[in-house]
Amino acid sequence: MMNRLILSALLLGILSAPAAGQPTLAYAAPDLPAAPESTRLLTAPVQTGTAFSLTMVVTEQKRNKSEENSVELGATGDKVAMRMADTGEGPVRMIFDGSDGKTTMITTDKKGETQAYRMKVPKLGSLFAKSVDESTDHLRIERTGERRTIDGYDCELVIVENTKENTTTRSWVTKDLDLSTEDVFGRISSVMGGPGAKKMSVPPGLQDLADGFPIQSTTEDGKTTYETHFTDIKSGNNIDHSLFDTEGVEIVEMGF
Repeated sequence: MMNRLILSALLLGILSAPAAGQPTLAYAAPDLPAAPESTRLLTAPVQTGTAFSLTMVVTEQKRNKSEENSVELGATGDKVAMRMADTGEGPVRMIFDGSDGKTTMITTDKKGETQAYRMKVPKLGSLFAKSVDESTDHLRIERTGERRTIDGYDCELVIVENTKENTTTRSWVTKDLDLSTEDVFGRISSVMGGPGAKKMSVPPGLQDLADGFPIQSTTEDGKTTYETHFTDIKSGNNIDHSLFDTEGVEIVEMGF
């Protein structure tokens, strides 16, 4: 579900519902063996743009059951970081480095013991590229003109029908922020080796909203409702720097 949420937001700023059977925002840390430092890897260009951090809260409502999960996201310089909420197995943090294509994963177990590994993670770029190719030609978009204030932001309601997956998304988009959909999700895509904001395919009817940001979205597929809410949105020097902090953490370099 994590990849699907990020990729959908990258393309539209409006989160689509995950496919049936996909997991929720939970991550089980693997039991990885220590390995020698890997050989030098080709580096990617350093990313530019406004530093930001935010929290994405996803609530899944099905019948009489409701489940809420969250992930904190941030970007600064050539790095993107994610911190998953502790679901009982301990917190997990991942830092993607666009300068060398490596990912640092930091986990803390129930006993408070921390493990950290740094490795090359392949195929993320191709995953983003495939999503761009497949996720724009089956969307019907309507700007309603309806407005609402959410978390102090003036928002406009945009409705997106996905005819391929039979879902309807109602997204409240604001232009009050210093950040846009392209700034946030284009940046994440680019650092991970994807197409980035400049090469993102924006569906007809949504181009004029590319400078906005979806504060709150609700997606329905007839059986399940997913609500996505972005909170704690910060930019510049006010971001949550703890997302990127590895001071005092012993990181093992993996040889792959």
